[in-house]
Amino acid sequence: MILGAGFSRAVSEYMPLTDELGKLAIDVAGLEHDPRAPRRNFTSSFSFENWMSLLAEDQPHLSEPENLVNAALFAQLRDAINTVLASAEATVFHDPAPAWLNDLLTVLHYRQATVVTLNYDTVVEVGVASLGLPGPNGVFISSRDILRGMLTLPNVGMQFQSPIAPTFELLKLHGSLDWWSAPRDLSGASLVWSGTLNRFGAPRPLTEDDRHQ
Repeated sequence: MILGAGFSRAVSEYMPLTDELGKLAIDVAGLEHDPRAPRRNFTSSFSFENWMSLLAEDQPHLSEPENLVNAALFAQLRDAINTVLASAEATVFHDPAPAWLNDLLTVLHYRQATVVTLNYDTVVEVGVASLGLPGPNGVFISSRDILRGMLTLPNVGMQFQSPIAPTFELLKLHGSLDWWSAPRDLSGASLVWSGTLNRFGAPRPLTEDDRHQ
């Protein structure tokens, strides 16, 4: 199964579609009047995702300083995307999960499906953490099970040692709001995970202390 922005929008109208996310990120980053920002109405021929891809990769027709300017703009927009989606999640997770989401996650669990998502948000992980899917030995399925224990917690430097419960697998191709690059982590980990703190009906947004851990 492949999940895109339309899946999260179906969970809540507060979750933006891709080009809506682009417009909001431009505003949050203060780039609405910046000549480097493309026209506000992204189209199928030039989407927000297209623009971000151009900024993220060195372009052969640009000089090194121009590519560095693009990289800085990409970082600015990346942080703005985080702000927009974190704010949306804080609103969405105040309410219970829709019944259809619980049904879907239950089916995926029992079928041990493979789920590929292009989304940065944590709707699936929080849905699993909130639902209480049965695992072995009376332990509920957790977000680390669907991520297959692939990420470390900050400064831990090892995978989780307890067995991964049989359930569906979630592959997040574009990354996640709760993953961070940690190139100077003393454990040697290059990517760390905050763990799923939110629950539907009980939001727990990450604090700045959490982010700097």
